[in-house]
Amino acid sequence: MSGHKHATVTISQDEYRRLHELDMDRRFNKKKKSEEGDSRYNALLEAYQQIEERQKEYENLVAEMNQEMAAIEAEQSSDILAFQSEYYQSLITTLQDLQEENIGTQAAIRETTRYFEEVLQSERTKTQERYSALLEQISLIGQEQNLKEEQTREWLESCKQVASFIHNQYDHEKFFPKSYDRILQRLNMGIQNLNRGYVDSGLQFAQEAFLQFSELRVSLEEKTSEWQASYDILSSELHELFEQVSSNSVVPAIGVDGEDLNIEIDLDYWSNGKYSDLENRLKTLLPMLKSFKQEINFDDLVKIATELIPTFKEYFNEIIFEARQNSINSQIKINVAYLAMKALEKHGFSLKQAQYENDDMRDAFSAQLCDPDGSNIILQITPNKVNNSNNLVIDTIDDTIHTEDEYIRRWEEINHTLTEAGVEVGQVHASMPNESKTSETSRRIKPVDKPILQERNPYYVQPHTTPASANHT
Repeated sequence: MSGHKHATVTISQDEYRRLHELDMDRRFNKKKKSEEGDSRYNALLEAYQQIEERQKEYENLVAEMNQEMAAIEAEQSSDILAFQSEYYQSLITTLQDLQEENIGTQAAIRETTRYFEEVLQSERTKTQERYSALLEQISLIGQEQNLKEEQTREWLESCKQVASFIHNQYDHEKFFPKSYDRILQRLNMGIQNLNRGYVDSGLQFAQEAFLQFSELRVSLEEKTSEWQASYDILSSELHELFEQVSSNSVVPAIGVDGEDLNIEIDLDYWSNGKYSDLENRLKTLLPMLKSFKQEINFDDLVKIATELIPTFKEYFNEIIFEARQNSINSQIKINVAYLAMKALEKHGFSLKQAQYENDDMRDAFSAQLCDPDGSNIILQITPNKVNNSNNLVIDTIDDTIHTEDEYIRRWEEINHTLTEAGVEVGQVHASMPNESKTSETSRRIKPVDKPILQERNPYYVQPHTTPASANHT
């Protein structure tokens, strides 16, 4: 006679994931876009204000140069500021219209940046033409030696000012490694030649160094603007993600019809600590992004935006899904046990003791029933983490001999009750009592203070609408 039976009970994974994704989309992806827009707008506005201050400072610097050079540099600086204003406004407008995040954001930056680079290249060409005309005009004018020397000193002094401005205002080693040092060498050669009395050679080196520094400044302004925009958008997205994670440590449970069950799920508990792990990683990343700002290059920004942030978002999604799944599977364990006990009550059995293993709702749930004749039945519902199912094990420990037909009627009653509740149970595996490995361990269940099962809602998972499936073991 068989006193040991078990079957596997699961919910439909595909359907539940679909409902979960719909809820995630409603809860997070379609959150207030105005809040995201305001965050990015403020970040870009702050970056543009820094650019504006830098350009004004440069215009004040060039005002002290000779008239021709000051006019060229001032006009170029004014044009660049106008282009940057257009660049940042285009970014803001584009980001406000974005439907996708992360990769879409980076694509928008690249597209807007491409136009910005083309405009600045046109500005470089115009400035180079103006300087070429100025240098040609200077070369045609015959000058006395003392006037040439004075002019050389003016070019050298202006060159020093631009070099100092670049060194103080831009991270030239990040964007154009060694370029600054190479131009500085030409400046020093101009100074040395003038000191040795080689005025013409000193003037030539001074002019070449100045034009190269001027070109480098424009290129640095371009790269700095692009990098700052990318960094600020990235930083904003990362802060938004952290706020999203940290403010949702508890989420509502959803049923198999997507309905809100008005039950809160503690993500850290039900995800076995994965939630706190993600939150801590974000907490660590945010200050690192600020502390190592100068070391972060374009490749780093792209990698964080297109790989790291999407990975974190997907991980958070999976944490919520896993927590919901674990929580609903825990409730399924209680529901199945409750339904099985209701079926066994018809055969004279009543609850004696029940509990979760290790007092942990994520572990197996066991219940021991007895009848007046001294027979005992142990129900054990064990989670299967491999396929997110629950194994229902029934052990019969009888002091009297029963027929196989009696055992079969008990199981048929349980099977009928489970099926009535919308749970499909497949072919049952049966074995002799001495073959059961769970009977002895199941006897060591600790009693609970009160019969908790009767107080729980057995329809936490809605029956009939989306029937649960059963795998045979």
